[in-house]
Amino acid sequence: MTYTINARSDQVRVRYPVGMSWLVGGTLRLSGNTDAATLSGRIVVDRLLMAEGFDLAAFMVSSKEPVSSPSSSSPFLQNLQFDIQAESGPDSLMEWSGARLQTDASLRLRGTWEHPIFLGHIHLLNGE
Repeated sequence: MTYTINARSDQVRVRYPVGMSWLVGGTLRLSGNTDAATLSGRIVVDRLLMAEGFDLAAFMVSSKEPVSSPSSSSPFLQNLQFDIQAESGPDSLMEWSGARLQTDASLRLRGTWEHPIFLGHIHLLNGE
């Protein structure tokens, strides 16, 4: 049995990780079967908000540490492949108390649940 699920939204708020809130829109497609599935699509990030007290420096330093990705005993997640393009919107903002930055970003998520791969760039254009 194969399946295809399509999802489209103009704007959704995603609260992950703790202290961050994303406003995104785009399309996602999940297709395949229990032996092999792909989650693909294109997402546009309009705004990234960080809660007061969010320590961006600590977050960036922790991103340099080797990450132990979540393992799963689910055959579905073990066989899931990613192919998602994420881009910043034309007036994309990154905000937290005391700072507001305009960004230009293009990232691609490839790989699997247990071995995700991010490729791309994030440029800070201006801010205060």
